Amino acid sequence: MVSLSSVRSELAALAATPSPIPPSCLAQIRSLPGGSKCMDCGSKDDTSWASPSLGVLLCLTCGGRHRGLGVQVSFVRSLTMDNWNSDQVIAMLEGGNDQLRGFLLRQGVMKGNETFLEADKVYKTKAAKYYRKQIQVHVKAIVKGGVENYAGRGATKKSQSQHQPDESDESSDS
Repeated sequence: MVSLSSVRSELAALAATPSPIPPSCLAQIRSLPGGSKCMDCGSKDDTSWASPSLGVLLCLTCGGRHRGLGVQVSFVRSLTMDNWNSDQVIAMLEGGNDQLRGFLLRQGVMKGNETFLEADKVYKTKAAKYYRKQIQVHVKAIVKGGVENYAGRGATKKSQSQHQPDESDESSDS
């Protein structure tokens, strides 16, 4: 288990200077539900790419598809080759493959038995746009509180559930 104090100190360092994703943060991100496989195709062989705008892990092939969607839809980073800033890492720590999948299922954008997502259809829906916006708002609130005070995913989920907007306001356009 990764210590929260390690994650906090690594986030604080990233706030000053973007650099490769820190080891404690990466371990925490990979341990999130669904973090052992690609969000779009389910490959367990490779999750070396990520979309901080969606907070998900991707394989090389699906990362390439996301790059083709444009940065306004899915901003893609390598977990090992690119520099990351604290906002991007927080988005990954607060997101997760299973979290987005659950949201898309509740919105009717995807069905429960889908094993391959068509990125050009799924991530351009109103529901996906709403999700991206909420991730950004959530990250800004954490950063405003100070990354050195980051209390971890559980604490943010708990406080968020007390005053979370109704997702059903955003209907699917799939």
